[in-house]
Amino acid sequence: MAAPSSTSTRSAPMQRCCPQHRDWSTLADHLLDDFSAELPERVLRCLIDARVLTDRMGLESTDALETAELMTRHSLMLSTGMLVDSARTDPQTHRTSSEVVEHELV
Repeated sequence: MAAPSSTSTRSAPMQRCCPQHRDWSTLADHLLDDFSAELPERVLRCLIDARVLTDRMGLESTDALETAELMTRHSLMLSTGMLVDSARTDPQTHRTSSEVVEHELV
C-alpha cells in the first residue's frame, strides 16, 4: 500500500493492499509489510483486537477478514499520523450548563 502524501480529513475509501485475503496469516503478513515502521507487536495486537470484534459480530470468514483489515488499518493510520482524527481537527470549548447560568446572571 502506498503511504498517503499528506494527512487527510476527507472521507475517501481506505486503500487496501489487495482485493481479498485468503486467511488471517496472509492479512497479518500484509499489514506487517505495510506498517513496517510500527512495532510488529502493535500491528498484531490491533489485528487480534479487530478479529475478536469481528468474531463477536458473527461475521463470516471473508467479511471478517475485510472488516478486520479496515479496522486495523484505520487504527494504525491514526496512531502513526497517516490519518488525522477528524473529530479532533477543530476542537472547540463548550460551556457547561453551570457556566451558561453564571454567564446569564452577570
